[in-house]
Amino acid sequence: MIKEITRKEFLQKLAVLGFAVVGAGVTLASCGGGKEEAQVAATPTKKAKPAAADPCADTTGLTDAELNMRQTLQYVTKTPEPEKLCDNCKFWTPPEAGTECGGCQLIKGPINAKGYCTSWFTKEA
Repeated sequence: MIKEITRKEFLQKLAVLGFAVVGAGVTLASCGGGKEEAQVAATPTKKAKPAAADPCADTTGLTDAELNMRQTLQYVTKTPEPEKLCDNCKFWTPPEAGTECGGCQLIKGPINAKGYCTSWFTKEA
């Protein structure tokens, strides 16, 4: 005969399973790379400067991990959604005086004010 479990027991087992999955993922990620791989990931990559059309597309000096984050969040220098612009996002950092490109709290490197990524979030007034 199969013992029925209560909702509370089910949720407890589900929580334990969730922590186990997350813990396993963290463990595997940290075990996968040796010192050599860590050095490669932290080494800035050499990228050619883009055409003068968009000075904010210059990713020279960003590491592979930083470039991957830009790709993961699908950052583009021109938004496909007119109401969602980097400069009206919660994570936007305005450009310094004399520069065209701003920044982002989530993505490293220069950010175009008219750009967009999948982490866009409404700026609080």
